[in-house]
Amino acid sequence: MRDLSKEIHQPKKSKIFLLLISLFLIALLMWSYETQFARVVRASGKVVSAARTQIVQNLEGGILTALYVKEGDNIKKGQILAQFDPTRFQILVEESEKKIATYTLRKLRLEHEINGTEKLTVPALYLKQYPDLVSSEQALLSSRLKELQSRQRNLKHLIALKKQEYNKLKKFNRGGAVSSVELLNTQQSLAKLQADLDNFLSTRYKEQAETMSKAVSEISLLKERIKTAKDQLKRTIVRAPSSGTVNQIFFSTVGAVVRPGQTILEIVPNDGTILVETRVAPKDIGYVVLNMKTSLKLTAYDYSIYGTLLGKVTKIGADTVPDQNRRDRQLSYVVTIAINPDSLAKWRARKLDIRTGMVVEAELEAGSMRIIDYILRPLLKTRDALATI
Repeated sequence: MRDLSKEIHQPKKSKIFLLLISLFLIALLMWSYETQFARVVRASGKVVSAARTQIVQNLEGGILTALYVKEGDNIKKGQILAQFDPTRFQILVEESEKKIATYTLRKLRLEHEINGTEKLTVPALYLKQYPDLVSSEQALLSSRLKELQSRQRNLKHLIALKKQEYNKLKKFNRGGAVSSVELLNTQQSLAKLQADLDNFLSTRYKEQAETMSKAVSEISLLKERIKTAKDQLKRTIVRAPSSGTVNQIFFSTVGAVVRPGQTILEIVPNDGTILVETRVAPKDIGYVVLNMKTSLKLTAYDYSIYGTLLGKVTKIGADTVPDQNRRDRQLSYVVTIAINPDSLAKWRARKLDIRTGMVVEAELEAGSMRIIDYILRPLLKTRDALATI
C-alpha cells in the first residue's frame, strides 16, 4: 500500500512544481513586458571652454628676462605674465629724445639769430638734462651773430666809402675834371657792394629757413619714432588679455630668445560657458538627440561623495572623426554637452574647481526600454542577419 501511495503522490508533486515554474515564468514575462528601465548612452570626454583658447604673443620678441606664471595658474585680466629685456627700446627712446632736444635747440638758436637776440632762452628741462647741447648752441649763436655783425659792418663800411667816392666824383664830373666813364664805374662798384650785402642777408635768411624747416620735420619724425618705441617698451611687459587658466607655456627658461610673433603661452578663458566635449560610438549615436539630459561624473572627484553634474546635449557632430588620443584612432562622433548653470553654481559654492581638460564620464539619458525588448533584441538581430543570407 505504501508503494502505491508514493506512486499516486509523486505525479502530484511534479505537477505542482511545474505549475509553480510556469506561473513564475508567466509572472516574469509579464514583468519584463510591463517594466521599463532607463536607456543610457555612455561617453567619455573632457571639460572645455566655450571661449576660444587665447594665444599670448609678443610682436617684437626678444630675450625673456622673467616668467611670473606656471601651467595651471589662475590669472586675472591685466596680470603680468612675463617680461622681455627692454634695453634696446629704452636706448632708442633716449637717443630719440636727445635728437629732439638737439633739433629743438637748433630751431630756437635760429629764431634768436633772426631776431638778433644774443642770450639763448631754453626750457629748464633742457638746461638740466642737456647742458652740453645748450652750451654748444649758445656758443654757436654768439659766433654766428658776431660773424653777421662783422660782415654787415664791413660791407656797410665799404658801401659808405664807395658812396663818398661816388659823390666826390659826381662833383668833379660836373666841372669836367672826371670823365663820365670813371663815374659810371664807381656807380657800378657801389651797386655791386649793395648787391653783395643784400645777397649775403638773403642767402643767410634762406639758409636759416631751410635749416629751421628741416629741424621741424625731424622733430615730427622723431616724435613718431618715440611713440613707436614707447609702445614697444610697454609691450616688453606681457599682460594677460583675459582672466582664465594658463594652459600651456612654450618658453619656461629665463634668457630664452623669442622670435617676433612667436607664441609664449596659451590661456583658457574662464568667463565663457563651461562645456564638456565627449565622444560617442557610432553604434550609439542614433539614440543621441539635441537637449538630451545628461549626468556627468568628473573623475577628479569621487562621485559617490560629491555627486554628479547635470547638463544637456547642445551639439552633435555631423560625421565621425578619429580620436587622436587613441593609438587606434577609433572613429567616433563628437557630442558637446553644456553644464547646467544651477548645477555648476552648486559645485562652485562648495569650492569645487572645474578646470578645462578634466576628464568626464557622461551618461546620456536616451529614454527608456522594456526589459522584454532588451532580452529579445539579440535574437531579433540574429534573425535579421540570417534573413539576409
